[in-house]
Amino acid sequence: NDTAMFIFMVCPWICCFMVSEITIKQQIQGQTMNINMAVTADMGYLVKEVANQIFTLDVTYNKMAMKMSLPTGAMEYSSDKKVEGDLMSTILSNMVNKPFTIKMSENGKVQEVTNIDKLFESAFSELPNISEMQKQQIMAQVMQSYGGDAIKGNLEMATALFPETAVSKGDSWDVTTKVESGMTMIVKTTYTLTEVGADYYLLKGVSTIETLKD
Repeated sequence: NDTAMFIFMVCPWICCFMVSEITIKQQIQGQTMNINMAVTADMGYLVKEVANQIFTLDVTYNKMAMKMSLPTGAMEYSSDKKVEGDLMSTILSNMVNKPFTIKMSENGKVQEVTNIDKLFESAFSELPNISEMQKQQIMAQVMQSYGGDAIKGNLEMATALFPETAVSKGDSWDVTTKVESGMTMIVKTTYTLTEVGADYYLLKGVSTIETLKD
């Protein structure tokens, strides 16, 4: 925990590249349909405040992309491709460089995500004339990949790995994270401190993933 706090304090501006890959296999009217989806985001974090062991950070999407491989063909969208007729890329382009705020505990748990609504308001404010139904459908899709719940879970998968108490080599501890990425999943990970080097700690994580009953 002290290491995490030290890193944030001496490096107030941090960059992170997040990749989420999803494969969906389903049966529809006796036909097998495979869908591969990759969501990427280049993100920047600026530490604004450290108080009561809680870090307040401004988070900005610097670049965003989404690729989908469907039986009918492939689709690719990117914040770098703001061209007429490419609605999804236009939305992603409108979302970059718009900061929102997160509060994170010293063990990497995201306590709160705020101002995310403003991010999506700007994303959909400059769209061409489309129906309200179309707008809501697209917004729901984008929120699943880049919304507050998705950010919280995806970020915690990378940051919430610190133990609550001091540990030694060979010790293990459990971390539970709720992930929203098209569906709700509970990820339970057991971390083990397997090696302590001169300038690093090596952790091994074994996870079980469970979808909610509904």
